Amino acid sequence: MHEAERAARVDLAAAYRLAALNGWDDTIYTHISAAVPGEPGHYLINPYGLLFEEVCASNLVKVDTRGRKVDGSPHPVNPTGFAIHGAIHAARASARCVLHLHTPWGMALSMVPQGLLPTTQHAMRWFGRLGRHAYEGLALGDAEARRLVANLGELDGLILENHGTLTVGQTVAEAYLLMHHLERAAQAQLRAMAGPTPPGPRVPGDSGPPMAPSATATPNGPRCCASSNASTRATAPDRILPSTGETPMPTIRVELFEGRSAEQKREFVKAVTEAAVRTLGGSPESVDVLLFELPKTAWATGGVLWSEKQQGS
Repeated sequence: MHEAERAARVDLAAAYRLAALNGWDDTIYTHISAAVPGEPGHYLINPYGLLFEEVCASNLVKVDTRGRKVDGSPHPVNPTGFAIHGAIHAARASARCVLHLHTPWGMALSMVPQGLLPTTQHAMRWFGRLGRHAYEGLALGDAEARRLVANLGELDGLILENHGTLTVGQTVAEAYLLMHHLERAAQAQLRAMAGPTPPGPRVPGDSGPPMAPSATATPNGPRCCASSNASTRATAPDRILPSTGETPMPTIRVELFEGRSAEQKREFVKAVTEAAVRTLGGSPESVDVLLFELPKTAWATGGVLWSEKQQGS
């Protein structure tokens, strides 16, 4: 074993132990993997059947991107591990470490339709860098692996809906720190959501209520609703500079039924941005539009879910 692999094993084993210490483990499930330096196509992953606290540098298993053992280890590996991790390692050379967990706050966040809100410093680290992947059951097939890789793209992580979270980094330390930020952001947001006032973005000096989603329907029925606060600029407070004299522009939140195509959403956000600039002034670059897609099972009018309205029509 060369020295670079030995160092990678030590770092990866430390990440497993720290995850267990933080309560991020899920008995023998979930995985943290790291590419083996100098060996393209090979990476290290935990032995299936061991707790995170039992993982050490010497018992990590070296596998290829198809999950086949290449080091003669007596330990088995979990097929879902290399279905997720192998696909990402194969697709992104920069993803030297892939960290997928079922953390308490991460799993709770994965059930929230609007995802992570830009409401804390920890969350702002993830602004524009966090994707989503729909739940498809146990990740075992090549087809889902391709969709997961496409959803990740060049982002730093994913919310795996109704499942957990995933981060990637050029080092084990980077992927671990990203998971720390994501877990802290999720914890803060979900605790705030449990309080009497829903969480919403603020900027320094703003004494009004936090911006929150509207619950009003559109004239065409509750297919989409939007809310904004033209006095705040929470998603990028550094752009609100009093010395410039520029009037802060809004962050516009839109809730809509899922199912629109990328082209429809592209045209919609363009039209909303143009309307905001035309009405309020400013530049298109100063307008943020956040889209939150909801299933019809999560939207009701008059006490009736829209999924049931369709069935009765």
